[in-house]
Amino acid sequence: MGTLRALLRAAALLPHLMLFAALAALWPGQWAACPWRRIFLRSWARSVCRSLGLRIDVRGRPMQEPRLLAANHVSWLDILALWSVEPACFVAKEEVDAWPVVGWLASRAGTLFLKRGSSIAAACKVVQAACLLKRGVPVAVFPEGTSSLGASTRRFHAAFFEAALLAGVEVEAVALRYPRGRGLSLVVPFVGDDLFGPHLWRVLRQKGLRAELEFQGPVRAAERRSLAAAARERIDGVISGLPARCPGSSSAPASRARTASGPRARPAAAGPGSRGRPSAAPTP
Repeated sequence: MGTLRALLRAAALLPHLMLFAALAALWPGQWAACPWRRIFLRSWARSVCRSLGLRIDVRGRPMQEPRLLAANHVSWLDILALWSVEPACFVAKEEVDAWPVVGWLASRAGTLFLKRGSSIAAACKVVQAACLLKRGVPVAVFPEGTSSLGASTRRFHAAFFEAALLAGVEVEAVALRYPRGRGLSLVVPFVGDDLFGPHLWRVLRQKGLRAELEFQGPVRAAERRSLAAAARERIDGVISGLPARCPGSSSAPASRARTASGPRARPAAAGPGSRGRPSAAPTP
């Protein structure tokens, strides 16, 4: 049954990927900066989540003004989940640009790729992010610089919080969880030595995927390290209550959540494990 489910979802997913590829080839650039592209991106991400069987539940009210979104990082599905609510420009590790198909799509959509270990490259990307924020373009970062199982956060690197200070905009903390039963899904996390293809196949096979996004409102501080610490504290306060749970656990009904995308019974894919996989790699 799982194989049949995966094949049907893959067939539903393919047209959406082809459409995005065609539009990205015709209109490359910063998609989050264009109003009609932002509308398309949100609708496209919701359609892709439905095709993957991923239900998105949103808690809290996302801020409307341009801001820096800081979220914990569990999986490549985090980007789709966030795009389904707030199409933003993402900062990602340089290695993503080399991924087949996904890297090309991310590049054409205007993703800021960061070379890890280079303070000069990081400073340049911070300035680019600040310029986008000044233009009214929301920018999203995963300050941990790696992924995890999602039960707690790692240290938040402070570099990209400087972009919000330079642009004079707010920082909004976003907590991401992938619940399953009374704990967290272990299918969704993209961690350790996971490869994209096998992980995608596991996600396609999995029934009852669900992502929860909790928007925590503005985080304020006078300097970047204090901003990073405050954002981490906010997010940890939300996600630390759910222990990791085996993929076969039964799924509990959602409470008081507002559905942003997909039918009432679809989840998201996954956060990384203790050996986390580097992704959006800001430097300290």
